[in-house]
Amino acid sequence: MRKYEVAVNLFEGVKQSPAKRILTRSHVDYALDALAYEAAEAEQATPLAPGQSQANGELAETTPSTGLQSYSKRALEVLEYAVIQGYGDHPMEILPNRATYNRVLVTAWRCGDWASAARAVELMTGLDLSQFRQTRAPSWFKQNIDPQKSKDKIIGLDAQSMGYLVRTANKLRDKSAIRVAVRLLDYNGFSTFFSLPRKGTRRLSPEAQTSEGFYQFKLAAAIQESVIVVMDTQLTPEQRADYKALLEKVKEVKERLKAHER
Repeated sequence: MRKYEVAVNLFEGVKQSPAKRILTRSHVDYALDALAYEAAEAEQATPLAPGQSQANGELAETTPSTGLQSYSKRALEVLEYAVIQGYGDHPMEILPNRATYNRVLVTAWRCGDWASAARAVELMTGLDLSQFRQTRAPSWFKQNIDPQKSKDKIIGLDAQSMGYLVRTANKLRDKSAIRVAVRLLDYNGFSTFFSLPRKGTRRLSPEAQTSEGFYQFKLAAAIQESVIVVMDTQLTPEQRADYKALLEKVKEVKERLKAHER
């Protein structure tokens, strides 16, 4: 048995035993790290099947492997267990934080599992992502969609988590999922993910700045890819103008981050 699988099986065994109350977030994170490592190795051995060219020259959506997605679905199950137990009648010190959710999202991205990525984001934010499938003006989403859980239970998306969601949609070349991800980014506000620190605010350590800049650049590149894909579809003049404006904004972010590195 592989060493990573041992870690996950150990978590599952304790979860189903009378000793389950000893489980904490660190145990959850350890199990999720093990699944992420397994998914990374499996991804190398079983990459997503590339989309076939259609008559119009576009690539079709890629096909995820059922075996590969078993890792992301198992990661989601671990996350859901932690959420249920953390908010149950007898809460344990097991509630996920942002880093916990990001562990699930990176596994979903590696496995090309949009459903698991979207569900993780729903648990994280309290939003119903199916509502973002509607063809509406950006202002409609902000005015009509509210989180479905109290503010104290919401964990906001950051550049890392948003980046994994967008990259999952891109990996599958799923235009519907890409639109949902881009609308979600707009709903949260572009500056939420790319804002510069204000004067007088506590400065991040050099290590934290490097990490934040890395995920911001990854997100900007992913959005750029998403917008290019979506702009190759049928759009109204207003939608096309909005996407062009977004494309220019992420290009500026990438240039700014490159300049900062220099």
